[in-house]
Amino acid sequence: MKLHGGTSSEHTKPSTRTVREKPAAEKPKPETPKPEKPEKVKKERAPRPPREGASKARIALIVVLAIIAAAVVAAAAGVGYVGKIRTIYPNVRVDGIDVGELSVEAAAERLTAHGYNVMGDDAITVALPLDLSMTIRADEVCSETPTADIARRAYEACKGGSAMNDALTYVRCRFGGGMDVESNSVRTVDGDAVRAAVESSAHEVQLALLASDLRIGEKSISLVKGATGITVDTQALSDQLIRAFEAGDYSPITCEAEMRTDSDFDMQSLYDSVYKEKADAYYSEEHKIEPEVVGVSFDMDAATKAWNAADYGETVEIPLILDVPAMTEKELDALLFRDMLSSTSTPLWGSTANRINNVGKAADSINDYILMPGEEFSYNPTLGKRTAENGYLLAGAYSGGQVVQEYGGGICQVSSTLYNSCLYANLQITDRTCHYFPVSYLPAGLDATVSWGGPEYKFINNREYPIKIVAYLTEDNKEVTVEIWGTDTDGTYVQMNYATWLVYDEEYEDVAIGYKAHTYRSVFSADGTLLSRKDEANSYYHYHDEDIEWPEESEEPTEEPTPTEEPTPTDEPVPTEEPTPTEPVPTEEPVPTEEPTPTEPVPTEEPVPTEEPTPTEPVPADNTDPVTGELINP
Repeated sequence: MKLHGGTSSEHTKPSTRTVREKPAAEKPKPETPKPEKPEKVKKERAPRPPREGASKARIALIVVLAIIAAAVVAAAAGVGYVGKIRTIYPNVRVDGIDVGELSVEAAAERLTAHGYNVMGDDAITVALPLDLSMTIRADEVCSETPTADIARRAYEACKGGSAMNDALTYVRCRFGGGMDVESNSVRTVDGDAVRAAVESSAHEVQLALLASDLRIGEKSISLVKGATGITVDTQALSDQLIRAFEAGDYSPITCEAEMRTDSDFDMQSLYDSVYKEKADAYYSEEHKIEPEVVGVSFDMDAATKAWNAADYGETVEIPLILDVPAMTEKELDALLFRDMLSSTSTPLWGSTANRINNVGKAADSINDYILMPGEEFSYNPTLGKRTAENGYLLAGAYSGGQVVQEYGGGICQVSSTLYNSCLYANLQITDRTCHYFPVSYLPAGLDATVSWGGPEYKFINNREYPIKIVAYLTEDNKEVTVEIWGTDTDGTYVQMNYATWLVYDEEYEDVAIGYKAHTYRSVFSADGTLLSRKDEANSYYHYHDEDIEWPEESEEPTEEPTPTEEPTPTDEPVPTEEPTPTEPVPTEEPVPTEEPTPTEPVPTEEPVPTEEPTPTEPVPADNTDPVTGELINP
């Protein structure tokens, strides 16, 4: 083997070495003894120095291998780096727009800034005969590929292969000529929207095209015989518009319409164009006033006869029949929530701060609540569950015949105040339950207790117009007020009366354990005439245990005490001689002087017939929690 690549210097000259082959071995000849020659002394040759060229070649090989290894390591690192890139590669262009080194979101914003998926004011104008036109905007009927999808496509073009291919793509984008991506944006045209716009415009221009010969006034139609009608081929025009929008061609379009002569004048089409059905203004479920519609029509037979009898060029007057609705928007606006139908205020004296907070939250929940005619109000769903998360605090309440501390204690005062206002507004009560114990803020029989899951308080707006509940605390937090606002159409008003009687223990017949109440609702006309009187509700209130006076136990009781001066019926007494024992109705003065305001919930002085047994203590004087001392008025 020959090694090449030695080097020379100015001191030495490369020597040329000739290697000669040894001759082939000959057959041995018979040895002839020769005289021995004196043995020559063999000179030792100095060791040859290593060749300089071979050493350098070996070094070069090592360097190359090192470079290759470094390149492999760098490539692996580069692949890992590229794999972590979450943006579009450098020098990537979408339809010539540079989106390189941008996130998908940023690239979408740049494409939007360049007008992608932005139609702006682009529109197609259709020229109609007689210098009329209609215009359809692109943004009303078209949609394009979202820019986010286009930007995502550019990102995926960089990341579409293996890790090594992605790395090579990155190198090509970074150091080469980059990459061009086509958006392939697709415009979608809503054909139904185009056709609807064309048909609507064609209907509107049907009469406008006859404007020179047709006048529709407020009271009549003036029609010149000889005028022509125009028929627009809405299908053909719609197809033409769809193709134009798909191509992004917003050039004006001229519509070739078909002319119609007088002989085939369509009176029915004219009637359909002007006809409107009458409609009163009304208050919608969205709580806004919808305006009235004046009905418009004309006598088809009379108009056709007048048209046929007219000469060419003669003007035919067709009277319009206007049907004015009974209720206009202006009139309805003046009627809605115009009158306070009732108002009730109950005191908050003795209430803790927690209880006042709960009463205030309950009042806020029902404030400005509007009920449409026939709609039912339900107290519990309107307030929602009474929890600390909903802002309610612990306060005294009645629950299961016990006085307890619970979240929302006091909200029954709002339901009871609302109940009174509903009675005086003459609304229909559908669900009401009295408290287990008496309350001090309202007379007997005029309260309404509630609890989550039941009992419930409900009523229906049985009036002709919507009603609104207005509920609030006074500024000094001493009273809660509930008002009912609506439209008083007849001036009627309500009086509430009640009767009470004691309930005695079955074993100890002279021990009162509570009392019952019966309420009556009387409705009077504006002039004071009694229109109706009906039983409203029955209520049963229990005394607190500490308020019941049980007899003292004795070892040798005498005979059982029996009341002699006053019979005690076991059933609810009903006066037989007077159907309305709690308030005689005078014939000469139907409106009692002690109740001048019909909306006041309770007369200041309520007559009680002497023959009706009345409780000696209908409401305990001490209505407080025996543990906390807090007033219990749930």
